[in-house]
Amino acid sequence: MSIDTVPADLLAQIRDALSRIHPRTYPVALRVRYAGTGPTLASCELWTGDADLLWARRATIDVTAGATMPDVEQAVLATGYCYALTRDGRPAWRFDANHGGIYALDITLNDAGPHPLAP
Repeated sequence: MSIDTVPADLLAQIRDALSRIHPRTYPVALRVRYAGTGPTLASCELWTGDADLLWARRATIDVTAGATMPDVEQAVLATGYCYALTRDGRPAWRFDANHGGIYALDITLNDAGPHPLAP
């Protein structure tokens, strides 16, 4: 998967959602849910922490075009944000079984800016 294969509509929606929050807002996370047993996502939302450190949904991102977790990961990099990696080099998605099987990816602004190959 490379930056140039990210669905353009997904990239545009994530870029737009992130542009509406202050660049130093923390924490920021993308939360996704699978559509079934395959790789396709059913939902994607941008959440941020508020002044009381409570999570608040900021945007819903339309994933009806068959977007996947790797698509979301590459779109995050293309917008100038980054995320932590696990010890084996994979994006550090957190699983929340208490809220219907949601996966969350914490993201932060990358001081280096957008990925050099970002459209």
